[in-house]
Amino acid sequence: VDIQQMGIDDAKKLGAMALFGEKYGDVVRVVTVPGFSCELCGGSHVKNVGQIGRFKIVSESGVAAGVRRIEAITGRAAIKDANKQTEILNSVSTLLKIRAEDLPAQVEKILAEDKSMKKQLDEVHAMQEKAEAQKLLLAAKEIGALKCLGGMAKAKDMDELRDIADFLIDKLEGGGVVVLAAVNDGKVNLVVKADKKAVKAGIHAGNIVKEISKLIGGGGGGRPDMAQAGGKNPEGLPKMFEAAENAIRKVAENPNNDKKSGGLKGMFESVKNLASNVKDAVAEKVDDAKEKAADIKEKVADKVDDVKDAVVEKVDDAKEAVAEKVDDAKDRVSAASKDLKNAKSTLAEVKEDIKDSVEEKVENVVEKAKDAKFEAEAKVKGAVRGVMKETVKTIKKAEGELK
Repeated sequence: VDIQQMGIDDAKKLGAMALFGEKYGDVVRVVTVPGFSCELCGGSHVKNVGQIGRFKIVSESGVAAGVRRIEAITGRAAIKDANKQTEILNSVSTLLKIRAEDLPAQVEKILAEDKSMKKQLDEVHAMQEKAEAQKLLLAAKEIGALKCLGGMAKAKDMDELRDIADFLIDKLEGGGVVVLAAVNDGKVNLVVKADKKAVKAGIHAGNIVKEISKLIGGGGGGRPDMAQAGGKNPEGLPKMFEAAENAIRKVAENPNNDKKSGGLKGMFESVKNLASNVKDAVAEKVDDAKEKAADIKEKVADKVDDVKDAVVEKVDDAKEAVAEKVDDAKDRVSAASKDLKNAKSTLAEVKEDIKDSVEEKVENVVEKAKDAKFEAEAKVKGAVRGVMKETVKTIKKAEGELK
């Protein structure tokens, strides 16, 4: 990392990038990573990119229109995080009794099994609903020309309650009116269903619901053939069922129903218009509900994908951490090998130095010996010459005396 102080104009000529439109002075700090980036920055930085070590992105989010925020950890924090992820991965692997690299496939298998189990539970629940519905059928009453059925159902939500009402209305086989209620978490769901024959006879499910829902502390309405409501007072259910039966009886046992058919025409037309408006409103709510359901489904799918991605990321991180440890071990072995090689080279050099030193000393001794030999030979020769000279002198003296 190269850090320099220079003028703003020189920095721009160098190609330094200024971020976020910040204001700078005449002298700026230019941080350059050769071959990678060059920008203006006033913060403190490492002297070498190698000091950063491991780098891991931990989050990414939107902070404004067209702006994303990325957060990461480096160095020991990144290694600590990788070790933690590895521990979690190993813990999950131990719990599932499989290898870490088999986790993604195992998660997919578990999700598939969970989906299958939920489907089976839904089927069992549907069977239980039908069995409960069959019990309710035994309590059906005939009121005039209509068949009236009212009671409590084990339904977890309004959708299930409507399904049970549909099932029961089909079983009543003409002229049927069904009034069902279910209690969940202290709240009441109410559904009133009437078939075509009952509607023709004057039954209006929406009007009945408006009248009886007040007894359970709620309100609602709907079409002539189907209406629903919610309430907060489960204690009012007995009176509500009684009021519903009375409302049905009032219509079913009125002998002037047929005679008033002409006068009822206008009423039915207005009811038809009201029903159409309600139908449109309900359709709109159904569309909204479908969109919300689609959003929820998408969110669930995203969460599943996130889990898969997280598991895959943990596996990758674990592999990367292991690879880093292996590379570190290789580097250490390589360094040790280099040290050993250097030691061998140094030893060879020492041996060579010792050999040269010994040879040099031997040569010195030999030279000294030669010098001593030459000196001795010279001394012997000198002595011989001296003796010979003395001998010659002696002989000459003797010859002189003989003459």
